[in-house]
Amino acid sequence: MSLVQANRRSLSGVERLWLTAERIAPPFVNQVVFEAPSVSDSQRLTRGQVVEAVAGLRGSVPILSSCLRGLGPWARWSTDGVAGGEAIGWSGDAAEDLVLEVDGGGWTGESGVGAPWLRTVLAGGRRPPVSLVLVRGETRDRLILRTRHAATDGRGTLGLAERIFAALRGEEPTALPMGPITDFDLASRLGRSAETAPEPDQPFVLALPSAVCPKFEAGTSKANDAGSEQVLWARATATKTSGSPLRSLISSLSTASEQALRFDIPVDMRRHVPGLESSANLTGLVRLEVAPGEPAVDVMDRLGKLLDGGAEADFVLGAQRLRGLPLWLLETGGKHGLKRSQESGQFATAGTLSNLGRLHPERYACAEFPTERVYFIPPGSPGLPLFATLTGGPLGVELCIAAPSWLIGQDDLSAAVERIVREWEV
Repeated sequence: MSLVQANRRSLSGVERLWLTAERIAPPFVNQVVFEAPSVSDSQRLTRGQVVEAVAGLRGSVPILSSCLRGLGPWARWSTDGVAGGEAIGWSGDAAEDLVLEVDGGGWTGESGVGAPWLRTVLAGGRRPPVSLVLVRGETRDRLILRTRHAATDGRGTLGLAERIFAALRGEEPTALPMGPITDFDLASRLGRSAETAPEPDQPFVLALPSAVCPKFEAGTSKANDAGSEQVLWARATATKTSGSPLRSLISSLSTASEQALRFDIPVDMRRHVPGLESSANLTGLVRLEVAPGEPAVDVMDRLGKLLDGGAEADFVLGAQRLRGLPLWLLETGGKHGLKRSQESGQFATAGTLSNLGRLHPERYACAEFPTERVYFIPPGSPGLPLFATLTGGPLGVELCIAAPSWLIGQDDLSAAVERIVREWEV
């Protein structure tokens, strides 16, 4: 049984994978952006208000005062005693360390260009796995919530954001525990078997989605202006779509392919426990094979059947085998796999497609910050051809795609994302 208490949660196998990704290409964080029109200076949201809201949540949202402690199978996220709470403390200075204010007048929010604060590493020491960046723009302000993926997932990050904005509106805080269960506990309840779960290291495939990634030539690398940045990203908005955005994205990525594509679809396992509120990593993955020319509607039907059977649990159960392995060994294996991909163009998957659904901006707003748009910047990885996120809202569907800088340049990536969303609007 995984160790879960009010102030601690043992590290699962999946979280060890995310820690490994963080070591190979930091920061590997969830980054959700809340965008609002700028208001007059007298009415603008201040950094002090955000600091006060975060500090006021410390008793009901333990992730805000947690840190990673222990080694191997004893690793855990914890807030108790030496493990975190007293060591971190919650003086004003500690709370202020979690909130940064920057001048973002030249940042468009459509890529990482001009936004160095998005590359700041959250790992290390006894720092909580959370940070907020208040970005001041000329016509748009943005509040970015950043969380270490090894501590929480996309849905947990949104739950934290809801509570921060509720505090900014002056509402009483509601609890967001670090448990009560881990992803492995939840996956085990779904009737899937750890013995039959697939191994995390799947056979490699060669096919890449040509709609984004260029034709690969073994031994070559794309030249770009990213400098030392390993992962690039781009965003575009589809003002109108027909049907499921995920179906549209699969269709756009696979239509031009002459080979089968393999996609990983993150699935929130909280859906199996009605009313479950937790900041834990409770996301599984469904691996989906798309044959050349296969209609997207058929692909979605197959995905639905896999979800009905709880197939997302297999990834979690398989990754649990890694829980006792040292991070240096996982990092060495990951770097070897990355080198192999760079030399051969072979990958375990063509990409990860994460659909976070329709979000309601009013849940992430206050009088001083009237949010109009919400989007997720994908964590991305140099060994993953693409990581796409989809979020819906009143202004349309936001598509963000992250890709390795050695595989594609920023201009090409931005053009590909823009081309995809324009196809949806036809």
